[in-house]
Order: sequence, then structure tokens, then C-alpha cells
Amino acid sequence: MINESVANNPFQRLSELFVNNQNQLNKDVHQLRTSVRTVKQIFESLLEELEADPFKANLTVLCGLDSVSLQILEQGRSVEETRDKILESIVLLEKSNEKKLRK
Repeated sequence: MINESVANNPFQRLSELFVNNQNQLNKDVHQLRTSVRTVKQIFESLLEELEADPFKANLTVLCGLDSVSLQILEQGRSVEETRDKILESIVLLEKSNEKKLRK
């Protein structure tokens, strides 16, 4: 995955890691937002139907929400993991810039 010249240059490697994490976070957030919007639309539509006439409301739209919920949870975990990696990297970089007295 990493070519020889990038592996030998720490600044290129750091840049590559940053860009890869940023791209992954953007992808994960996009997927999560899309899934949440889909569920939101399902609930809004069902709510309108229930308020208009509960006897005619299409309750079958609730079927399969368990698998969609699991998918949303997995997407949320992915966003959280990537976000945590980025934030932990920042903390490590900040610590590396602290001045210390060495014996």
C-alpha cells in the first residue's frame, strides 16, 4: 500500500495517513447521514399516515427496521472509530511538541 519513497519520508507518510483518515471519515459520515435520512423519511411518512387515518396507515414499512438499525449502529461505530483515531493522533502530535528537560 505504501510505496518505498513514502515509507522513507515521515512527512509524506503523515500526510498520507491524514488524507486517508479524512477520506474515510467523510465516507463514513456520508453513509450514516444517508441511512439516517432514509429512516427519518420512513418515520415522517408513517407518522403522517397515522395522524390522518390509523386504519389506513401502512405499518409494513416498519418491517426491516431492525436490520436498518443494525446498519446505522455499525456506521456510527465506524464514524466513531475513525473520529477517535484522528483525535488521538492530534493528541500524540501535540505531546510530541511539548518541551521537556532531558537528563
